[in-house]
Amino acid sequence: MKKIAIILMILLVTPIFSKTDSEGGIKQIAVFIPGVMAGSPIYEDLDAGVRQAAEEHGLGVKTIEGGFDAASWPEKIKEISATGMYDLIVSSNPSMPQIMLEVSESFPTQKFLCLDGNIEGSKNIYTAEYKQFDQAYMAGYLAGLITLSKLEGANPDKKVGLIVAYHYPVLDNVLIPGFKKGLADVDKDITVDLRVVGNWWDATKASELTSIMINEGVDVFLSISGGATQGVISKAQDMGKYIIHFDSNGYNKAPGTILGSTVIKQKQLTYKLVTDFINGDLIFGNADQFSARDGYIDFIQDDPLYQKYVPQDIKDKMSKVVENIKK
Repeated sequence: MKKIAIILMILLVTPIFSKTDSEGGIKQIAVFIPGVMAGSPIYEDLDAGVRQAAEEHGLGVKTIEGGFDAASWPEKIKEISATGMYDLIVSSNPSMPQIMLEVSESFPTQKFLCLDGNIEGSKNIYTAEYKQFDQAYMAGYLAGLITLSKLEGANPDKKVGLIVAYHYPVLDNVLIPGFKKGLADVDKDITVDLRVVGNWWDATKASELTSIMINEGVDVFLSISGGATQGVISKAQDMGKYIIHFDSNGYNKAPGTILGSTVIKQKQLTYKLVTDFINGDLIFGNADQFSARDGYIDFIQDDPLYQKYVPQDIKDKMSKVVENIKK
């Protein structure tokens, strides 16, 4: 009886470890959102992909929103790393790899995973980049077909609009060239009216820019401006013009106005990479690229709203373009 009492006392005072704890394995993952998550499908999908992988393996997840002040992100990443609580910090933004690299100098054991970014050779950082030239090309090709079409909102001007938050390397070196190549492959005489909002959230300014551009002959838009895109959508609806949605399925946001959606499958790729990390298969130092051929970039053709509002001849041409890109 006395022995049983002693054993019970030992069990009560001895910490109970999970398998991963006792083996010094993975316990918790942090998701850093460079902005806010609400209303941003890319960041919502990032968080969802991490949580799906973590929950399947019984791990904790903490999501931290960094806000829109990019200058504050490095200090916030440092603060997260300094806690020592997270085996992996996951984020998604082209500017994050450089921040992660700088922070890793102070915290050399902290592991980082960044989607939609690129940096190679750091033993603590893995980056995954989408082949967004193809994504922008598909958006440009559809925009070209629409501006030349007989749709009610199209006009004789061969002019399309591109509204962006601000200039950054991936935009200037990948997205804009891809978009323009898509347009040129429809008609080399189509021109691009490019305007800059100056941030990722000012829907009022984006709406004002859209109105000006429509009055100057633009009839179809691609917006790469985060939350400010809502201003583009609203004004295009009001003035009877068209939108190509970027990064997520946007058809139901403005049926008949949004005529196309190019997507990156952020949730699926995040889930895959976090699962690879948990299983010990993620190779830090690598900077990999994922494409339409891999299934992580696509143009949504099976949505009922696309089928309803887009003329058949345009759908047929887009089908061939998407098929060729996936080969």
